[in-house]
Amino acid sequence: MLGCAWAQVALEHARGGAIFNHNFGNIMAGSKWPGDVYVLRVQEQTSPDVWEFFDARFRSHASPLDGALDYWRLLNAPRFAGAWAAMERGEPAAVAHELKAHGYYTADEARYARALTALFVEWEAVLGPELCGGEGAACEGLPESVRAFAAGMVALGRDGAGRRSLAAGERGGGGLDRRRGEAMSRARQE
Repeated sequence: MLGCAWAQVALEHARGGAIFNHNFGNIMAGSKWPGDVYVLRVQEQTSPDVWEFFDARFRSHASPLDGALDYWRLLNAPRFAGAWAAMERGEPAAVAHELKAHGYYTADEARYARALTALFVEWEAVLGPELCGGEGAACEGLPESVRAFAAGMVALGRDGAGRRSLAAGERGGGGLDRRRGEAMSRARQE
């Protein structure tokens, strides 16, 4: 599961080069999001081969662990049950299909699936075994964001139905990623 999730986050964030405010997965802040947000000008596909720019509001987190847990919470929601199941099976093309079917991304599904699959193959062949013994367990010596992502996975413990349930805890808010803060503006949801 961690390999599919890593591949999806790597795809969304240019292999870690564009993670803002600890927002794993580029999760947008809808009107019901109670936490802090940041605003970025993004390009989204509005129809085949048509891309438009607009200012999008994204969820902001105080720490990598808060961002990782929010990513897992979103994927654990009923809306993404099919994507979650595909991640557990290690099927990146099915993950891409389920995420597209439920509005996670706007890009072309075939291209997204190919990129996700290539990143997943890389995880399986090299990164997973090298970094985390293939299990996402002890990731000592890794960047904080990678350790937090793995910790977010571990924090999700199993329930009797085989689905993951979230550990009790509060969601963090606020705080710009100071390395990228100048490229962002911060807003507070009303």
